[in-house]
Amino acid sequence: MKQIKGMQLGAVLAAMLLLSMAFVPAASAKNDLDIVENNYVAIEKAREHATITLSEFVAAGSPGLKNTDWNGATINPDPLIIHDINGKKLFYQFSVEKEGKSVGSIKTSASKVLGESIRTIGLKPLILDSDVALQMAKKNAKENYKNSEITSTTLVSYSYPKIGIMVQLRDLNTNKEQRMFVDAYDYSTVPEKNPENNEPGVWSLYDNMPDDEKVKRISAWEENDKKFREIVEKKSSNGIESSKTLVTTQSSNVLDISLFAQEQWNYCAPAVGQMVADYFGVSHTQNYIAGRMGTTSTGTNTIGMLNYYRNDLGYSNSNEYSIVWQDMVDMIDAGIPFAIIDYSANHVMTGAGYSIWLYNDIYILDPYPVNQGDTYWETTDYMFFFRNNIYIQ
Repeated sequence: MKQIKGMQLGAVLAAMLLLSMAFVPAASAKNDLDIVENNYVAIEKAREHATITLSEFVAAGSPGLKNTDWNGATINPDPLIIHDINGKKLFYQFSVEKEGKSVGSIKTSASKVLGESIRTIGLKPLILDSDVALQMAKKNAKENYKNSEITSTTLVSYSYPKIGIMVQLRDLNTNKEQRMFVDAYDYSTVPEKNPENNEPGVWSLYDNMPDDEKVKRISAWEENDKKFREIVEKKSSNGIESSKTLVTTQSSNVLDISLFAQEQWNYCAPAVGQMVADYFGVSHTQNYIAGRMGTTSTGTNTIGMLNYYRNDLGYSNSNEYSIVWQDMVDMIDAGIPFAIIDYSANHVMTGAGYSIWLYNDIYILDPYPVNQGDTYWETTDYMFFFRNNIYIQ
């Protein structure tokens, strides 16, 4: 494992992210957007992939699913369309439903340039009410921009994995165009700036994707599509029941760890600390952990997190490392969860399992949204950028 000292890599990553957003030439940005649009995935194709994924997931025993049964569940054919803040389609989020109620979700890529076809398998009922979020965003916009008119509203991933509403406005006096962002769950206003120094902000997943990755990711998506077609063809030609899985999971392991939602918008790190502490049989409140981590109104830094894991939980060798797939597998197999630090979003989540199927997937307990939290499998093949892990040991 490659150890990272203190906050050095976090600062470097934040700087890289800021530079990449500030110095992308206009022509280059336009070409990148053309690549995104020219490789959009049709909703019908995305729905097909989501349906196959649901069938295979259930047939494999629904790993990580607790207190519910997805046997007989189906995909709602009409997805939520989530955009990037640059306005381009980013994800299709399909509701997994049983007896007319949402029991989970499957999020697919809306463009091949993301690489993987399936981004997440959400194991909790889809709780996002986009209509209510839209109305609250409009209300906030009217209160904050009294001399402006709303020209459009868009559901966006404003700082992956966070979801919100992007409101575009026009000043009635100057005709100046402006935007505001509102979180889709707690309806708080998110400043339109790069997230840094533990402060919230917005960033474009597409605009920050490394240029040399785009062609490779398109090829990877097409390879995924080929595998999905093979599944359908084999089942059809061999008369295999849909309840039987064709993609044998090579290996998987899920730790029995409880989800704790963050109690305040800046409490993602204390919530992860609470999950880890509870797993090891220690009962601490998020307020206590926040105090020990030195959490401020803008969040928690890595040094504070390490202080808690080393001194309060007694894991003196805990440290920050760059992400390597095999390291995560080894930690889970050793029975140890880990903290996933996403520097691009200034967000922390718990890694609690892995599965090798069509992709390398990590089982994530996400303390966001506030007072709700989320649990999902995330394809990690292309999500190592701007992320590190804290291994508790």
